[in-house]
Amino acid sequence: MWHPVEPVLPASFESADLFWWRTGTGMRTVVSLLGGMAAPRLRAADQRLRAVWFDASGTPGFALETVLDHRGMAYLDSAALSTSTGGLSLPEDALLAVFALSEAARSAPAPEDLAPSVRASLYGLVDWVGPGGSATLHSDQALRHGLRTRELTEVVLVPEDGPAALVFLNGAHPQPAKAFQLELRAGNGAVKRHVVAGGFAPWSVNRIPLGSAAALAALDEGRPLLATGRMTLDGMHARPYVVQQEGVPGAYHAGDRYPQIPARSWQEQVMRGCFNPVAVWQDAHIATIANLLHSQGAFEEDAWVGVRLFDESGKLVRHEDRWVQLRRHQLVRRNLGDLLPPGSDFRGHAAFHFSEESGTPLYPPLLQVLAEYRSDLAPTRTMLWSDDWNSPLRQHQVAGVSLRSFFRVWWSGALRTTISISTAGPAGASPGYQTHADSCLVLTNLDGEELVHRASLGPHESHFLEVGQLGEDVEAHLAPRGYGMVVVESPCDLAMLQFTRHEPSGSLAVEHLMAAPTLSGGQAFWPAGG
Repeated sequence: MWHPVEPVLPASFESADLFWWRTGTGMRTVVSLLGGMAAPRLRAADQRLRAVWFDASGTPGFALETVLDHRGMAYLDSAALSTSTGGLSLPEDALLAVFALSEAARSAPAPEDLAPSVRASLYGLVDWVGPGGSATLHSDQALRHGLRTRELTEVVLVPEDGPAALVFLNGAHPQPAKAFQLELRAGNGAVKRHVVAGGFAPWSVNRIPLGSAAALAALDEGRPLLATGRMTLDGMHARPYVVQQEGVPGAYHAGDRYPQIPARSWQEQVMRGCFNPVAVWQDAHIATIANLLHSQGAFEEDAWVGVRLFDESGKLVRHEDRWVQLRRHQLVRRNLGDLLPPGSDFRGHAAFHFSEESGTPLYPPLLQVLAEYRSDLAPTRTMLWSDDWNSPLRQHQVAGVSLRSFFRVWWSGALRTTISISTAGPAGASPGYQTHADSCLVLTNLDGEELVHRASLGPHESHFLEVGQLGEDVEAHLAPRGYGMVVVESPCDLAMLQFTRHEPSGSLAVEHLMAAPTLSGGQAFWPAGG
């Protein structure tokens, strides 16, 4: 249970995640945390947490503490806090910092003395639910010691969706002027550059406009654009939120570019282990779009991308080895419905890979896909990642280990979550990919009570499981809040997304499940894609 404490900053802490707390215009914010996700040395121990809310001036105004069991969960829900703050009104547009406290003294230091030895994020999740829809993502904005420069990528702007902005949450240190340098890139070669002149105050919520709908449309006759940039930040790791709607729908977090990526081993090259799996959901109301990018690493040549499309049963229904050509640092956008007969309803998954061309034995190591699901109301997006999904080498490395992933799920009158699970695997391996995956889904409510659902998937198979299918009377199990945490365990790497539909509006929110560590033999094992 959370209990009120003095709203002061901790003198020392292991990690700290930042969240955008939104309660204006009927908005509800829910922050979810899973135990065992703090600094590596604390993953097998209970963790004391302090949550501090900061107003628009960066002043702490309210704080709570709890002890999070390393196998438990903690939630901060604006709908519940409104009745438990002793009459204190929380800001409607605020920054929430959740600190994993260390054992050192916790008196408030001066800002210049804040030098936390931050080793990891808490991997917190945030939901925003409003009258017009909902959005969900893992926050991915956290304190980091030192000055760091990162390159921003995986921001796709569709002018017809409305004005776009980045939302950056700042930590303990003021950020200098010109900390953000941004570029909008159009397919016709036009580039619009923008430097954010002002700095950012400590503990502040900052909106960085990327352009009005008209300005975006003028760059390339209304066609989608790619935003890139550089961030030089003091004491922060940040993948800013991307908001491209006036309401909640459409929010996701940006990516960052890794200029140098280690070359693959010859085993990985031969076994074709690295590719990017994406759940595909096509019907009269949802279209799956792949936003393909080629900006990671130092491989500067243009490259061809192939795709394999599998239905729910694991049957290969389409294979195009040279499907699209990616231009370096450009955006290629394709509707996966184009791979199907017109008007087809389809669910399954697509596996994207760089094509091996004659005379090019080494191909780029990472293929970026920003998956987009466009409902009748609005788009929702999530960044997905190439990895070594269930190759023979990977299966040998994790033999005997149960891999875990988690996410917050809803099952109530207004919000209903579907989880997609795929046993994605490499192509071309002889005698073929034959992995069968047994999985266990544990749905835990706020009281720690569990429902257990077991599933078995064949090679390339996909399951789309509504949360209501995970046990008897799930709605009563998750009452009264309507949400809980699902943990998925399997000896195989499973590609997983969660889709949460806002029933009153019909909008959809999506995010990939989060990797959780499994401690075995003194090592931490993580699922692919984590």
